[in-house]
Amino acid sequence: MFHIMDHLGIIIALITFTVSVIYFLKYFNVFKMMTRPDSSIKFKKCESPGCVRCNLYDEVLTDAADRLEKLCQHSTDKQDLHQDLKRIKNSFKTNIPTRSEQKPEVFYLHGLTAMPWWTSSFHFATDVKILEDNFNVICQEFFQVNSDSRAFWKVNSTPNGQWKVLHLVNQGKVQRDMVDLCPKTFDIASSLQSLMTKNVFANVAFSVIEPGTVITEHYGPTNTRLRCHLGLVTPSSCHLCVAGSCCDWRRGECLLFDDSHLHSVVHEGDQWRAVFMVDLWHPHVTRPERSAIDIIFKSES
Repeated sequence: MFHIMDHLGIIIALITFTVSVIYFLKYFNVFKMMTRPDSSIKFKKCESPGCVRCNLYDEVLTDAADRLEKLCQHSTDKQDLHQDLKRIKNSFKTNIPTRSEQKPEVFYLHGLTAMPWWTSSFHFATDVKILEDNFNVICQEFFQVNSDSRAFWKVNSTPNGQWKVLHLVNQGKVQRDMVDLCPKTFDIASSLQSLMTKNVFANVAFSVIEPGTVITEHYGPTNTRLRCHLGLVTPSSCHLCVAGSCCDWRRGECLLFDDSHLHSVVHEGDQWRAVFMVDLWHPHVTRPERSAIDIIFKSES
């Protein structure tokens, strides 16, 4: 009798242990699951029919190719236009190089310098200085809008945590109601020389990541932009990883990176992280190419 009870106790202990392990793996080992390259775990997507982040990317490219063809047909100076748009037209015809570290989800423009991280010197020195010099103004308006019930924050959920975004410009569309809540910040952003504004790749926003959030590895939509973050609230426990290299935000300083590289965020702390985000033109996209991209990837009203 005691022998049977001993075995029964062992069986119960093994079952309890197994259940505990399953629970642990399911709820506390999310980071490993979510950061593996072949992860099938996805973000919760919005349901907006015009969202380039959530639309079928093939459809976005098809519409852009149609606009490019019409642009070429209606041009009065075919020779100059052909030269200006040669690289864009070739990019629509050829795929991303197999060995490329960049895999933008929508549009890859061939021939651009590819670096995961960009310094503030040379190309972006003026814009970075404007943002950092106006840190106090931007930070003040962020805290005001963060507590304002009229502010519309878009909440993005992941299997582990969430982050929220308040757009002043969302995919090339100015959000007037939100601009009215942050007029000084919008004016500062609008003064940037390299600011991308008129196409679906362009965003100006505040971004907040909740403690414990993991944003899985993913690629941005294009290599024609660089993303700039001005650190507002920057706990040391929140890390941005781009192409296998990790960096932390710093309060009052800008961080520039190319989000067409594989990137992710892990927040291991207990205080939320906040940044002011602007999308800037890649410096090697020419002026005629920028105008063309604004047309063929125009933001729908």
